[in-house]
Amino acid sequence: MKNILLIFFLSSLNMYSVFGQKNIYNLSNQIHITNIRLERSTGNVYSKIPERKLVELDFLRENDSVSLVTKIYNTDSEKSKIHKVPSIIKTSIFDSIVGKLNKLNIEKIEYDFNIADGISYNLFFGNSKYSINLSIHTIGIDDEKTEYEEFLRTFNYVWKQFEE
Repeated sequence: MKNILLIFFLSSLNMYSVFGQKNIYNLSNQIHITNIRLERSTGNVYSKIPERKLVELDFLRENDSVSLVTKIYNTDSEKSKIHKVPSIIKTSIFDSIVGKLNKLNIEKIEYDFNIADGISYNLFFGNSKYSINLSIHTIGIDDEKTEYEEFLRTFNYVWKQFEE
């Protein structure tokens, strides 16, 4: 009877490790994602707009139930950026973002230096050991270049959830 319970317990742990971990990014190895950062910056033409704009989102996965998000705005001082208090979000939201990241083809994204006054999109994700940085540059905020379609769809999906 003890052996049956031990086998059941070990198989339950194995099932948890397969189905319970949703913050895994698959590259050549599985990377357990604990932090994600999105940045959107504008060229000279767009930066003259004086209104308050979201420019960065920083996510941190604390544990299986609590994650944090910090919003950085173009009007924030360097001191206030450092002392910002993050908002608490459900880890299921963090894990759904990682699910979207898994759909990206990281070998396809390239930075286009030929556009002078456009929008730069930067996406960083990883953990303390590994990090991945993806960047693109477009002419406008809603520019849907077909070669970047999935990247922009993923970036905008996350961005619009937290933009005020």
